[in-house]
Amino acid sequence: MKVSIIVPTLNEVNTVEELLGLLDRVDFNQEKEIVIVDGNSGDGTQDIIKQFAATRPYVKYIFEKKPQGKGKAVKEGIAASTGDIVAIQDGDLEVSPFELPKLIKLIADGEYRVVFGSRFLEGRGATPLGSYLGNKIVTLAMNILFFSKLTDIATCHKVFVKSAMKDIELKSRSFDFDAEITAKLLKRKYKIKELPIKYIPRTVDEGKKLHWSVGFKVILAIVKYRFIL
Repeated sequence: MKVSIIVPTLNEVNTVEELLGLLDRVDFNQEKEIVIVDGNSGDGTQDIIKQFAATRPYVKYIFEKKPQGKGKAVKEGIAASTGDIVAIQDGDLEVSPFELPKLIKLIADGEYRVVFGSRFLEGRGATPLGSYLGNKIVTLAMNILFFSKLTDIATCHKVFVKSAMKDIELKSRSFDFDAEITAKLLKRKYKIKELPIKYIPRTVDEGKKLHWSVGFKVILAIVKYRFIL
């Protein structure tokens, strides 16, 4: 099977070179493809991406003319991918690419069709209390409305068979993407398996882009995708 790793980036000059180097070294035990979608970074991120891709035929990149949000970037990456399995990897290195193989293996072995890496399956870890509680609230909302038992719907490590996206139209452009894709997979009766992953949160000064107000948008999205779309 072939694995496509989708990497959305936006002004990640401090981490993207290391991240891509790690992705280059990870053994997925499958043919791999890396699809990078950059939201018009202005800090040198695109130069690093072009240099990385120049000598690696399995790497492709899309440079957006203006930032359109993580959801839009992932959607573009999925559309451009050619793999049987799709994995999402954020460009900020809060979660290492070396966590991906164990998630991918469950799908490659035919045990599951959707696998999430959960940052909270084994507790809070190093996550700041406010962020942890915010994640608990939005995940609880998903569990109540969709009768699921998930622990981390906002994880960046989402892995699934590409065929699962065949009849799913993703509309979200921002961080409500996580709620949309999870809700639509659950609506279509996909069982989501979670495995624990290590998480090293970064601060706003280090480039963290999430704001507490995002939580309200995510909850609204969960309600919308449960009852409307």
